[in-house]
Amino acid sequence: MTVSQPVPSFAQQSRLMTVRARQIRQDVDRLVAASQIRCEQSLLYLRRSAHAAGSPVTESRIAPP
Repeated sequence: MTVSQPVPSFAQQSRLMTVRARQIRQDVDRLVAASQIRCEQSLLYLRRSAHAAGSPVTESRIAPP
């Protein structure tokens, strides 16, 4: 004899999806923050490298079109 799992109600499914959506948003926020930090670090590295080479980097030269 097998015991079947009860089917979650619509309200339960909705709550589970809401919790999962919140987790996904938090994950995305963390990834975006990490990407921004890496971009800032790359920009700092570019500025230092260009400065060491005698060519100052300005925002207008590296900003996307």
